Amino acid sequence: MQTITIAVSAILIAAGLVTAPGLINNARDNNATTDLANIAYAEEMFMGTTGQYSSSVTQAQADSSGFWLGKQDGLKYNLSSKVSNQKALVCSDPNWHYLAKATSSSGKTLFRVSGRSVTSTDISKIDVPSCIANLPGYAEFISESSTPVTEPGSNPSTTPIVVAPTTPPVAATPLAFKTAPVLNASSIGVPVNYKLETNFPAADVDYSVADDSVLPQGLVLSDNSIAGRISQAGQYEFTIDATSGTQTVSQDFDITINAIDLSNNAQPIYAAKSSYSTINNVYRSSSTGGITGVVVAPDGSVYHAQRNTVYKFSSPSDTKGSILAGSPGVSGSNDGPGSTATFSSIIDMVMDSAGNIYLTEGSASNGSVRKISPDGYVTTVVSLANVKALSIGPDGKLYVSTNGIGKTFVYQIQADGTPVVFAGTGAVTGDKLGPKLTATFSALAGMSWDSSGNLFIADGNYVKKIDTAGIVTNYSSTTGFDVYVDSKNNVFVMQNSKLVKIAPNLTVSTVVGNGTQGSASGLLDASLWNVRFFAVGSDGSIYIPDSGVYYTKVVK
Repeated sequence: MQTITIAVSAILIAAGLVTAPGLINNARDNNATTDLANIAYAEEMFMGTTGQYSSSVTQAQADSSGFWLGKQDGLKYNLSSKVSNQKALVCSDPNWHYLAKATSSSGKTLFRVSGRSVTSTDISKIDVPSCIANLPGYAEFISESSTPVTEPGSNPSTTPIVVAPTTPPVAATPLAFKTAPVLNASSIGVPVNYKLETNFPAADVDYSVADDSVLPQGLVLSDNSIAGRISQAGQYEFTIDATSGTQTVSQDFDITINAIDLSNNAQPIYAAKSSYSTINNVYRSSSTGGITGVVVAPDGSVYHAQRNTVYKFSSPSDTKGSILAGSPGVSGSNDGPGSTATFSSIIDMVMDSAGNIYLTEGSASNGSVRKISPDGYVTTVVSLANVKALSIGPDGKLYVSTNGIGKTFVYQIQADGTPVVFAGTGAVTGDKLGPKLTATFSALAGMSWDSSGNLFIADGNYVKKIDTAGIVTNYSSTTGFDVYVDSKNNVFVMQNSKLVKIAPNLTVSTVVGNGTQGSASGLLDASLWNVRFFAVGSDGSIYIPDSGVYYTKVVK
């Protein structure tokens, strides 16, 4: 007569992974019986369809492969089958790890990990995969009491078995986030691609938005990634839950999305040429219609606005260009990517050092400042009536001129998109000089900063200057619509059909144009049509959007 003790509840095995003969070397007694009512985790397994079974619900057997078989509550279970629930101390990773435990006929507690060919009596000496140690019930599994088992005809009451002490339970590793809750975007329209990560294998963790939380509009949680774009500036708070088994941890996000990224917002000041000799029609899209704003990127790419569409010209040979944003003939105010975005009468444009384009658009009653990212995604910075021109200041903020009844101001657009009056009282018309907040203007239009931080503004019959102390003066009695101050402090002024230069000594000379509309060629004899704004490239070349011939002309 022989008595052995086996914790059948612990024999949780992944199918097909045992290659060595005998799962537990000293516990392979066929036809051993036990009370299987204590088989923990049996309900977590697939119902088996193979193996040797008896009709008794108290039958357990080790087959020739060393796989433990059992039957409980009228259902057959093959403990060598795959386990479908991670609570069963079997990992659902590609290796299907398992941890088995039994008590030998000599009373020793034996442990085995999948793939091992020998057993051990000391759980601390077995390299238990983290995916097993992290499972709920692990500590209880390695410390639970064994159930006595006897062979047929044996008398357990006369042959008691003393179970050896087990190793103290090992605490399960707590689930925790590894990544800091900081999105890679700081301003509207910037692509978000944030990877969530915990200390558990990615396949064992499910992520979700907490029940009492909502993702910012434009973002989507997919698997372990938060992606998308946020189009509205503001403060956003949300919570993401990570769950593995019975463990759930949360990570709170508290982010600020600005309308303007001040760290990337700088506008270079180039030196114009000392003299120019040629003017040529270079850039024209396939569309017709008035060309208004134009900007030149540091790499030489040219962008011009044609009614409700912004075109990109990669080089002088790219004479037809491609659409960056907007759609010809379609007017509106929709934000979004490329041609899905819509505009309403684009007026002026500037570009920051990161390649973002800011533009003004609209009418006296329904104007706005919009932003186009380098890949063509459009967002709205601020809605502002009567907008005209804009410029980027030394502080990285946007400065926008407005011109209308009670709306003649220079606004400073804060990082969050809030417009703050920088200069003007809003008077219908006036030429009052002095402190900028009491000064009045008559017809505000283009603006430009010099290298010392002074702002020059085209205002009707004058070019005005707001110095760093905030005092407004008449710099020159030169009429114009747009101004540009180069690195040598020459002030260029666009006068509809002629471009002039105001030297630092205030002498005025003509750069290009004869002051009339038409199609005449030549530098000083050239005729220009309804030109309002212009741009200067890094090589000093001047870019003039001529609405009359639908070309952006280049003066070299």
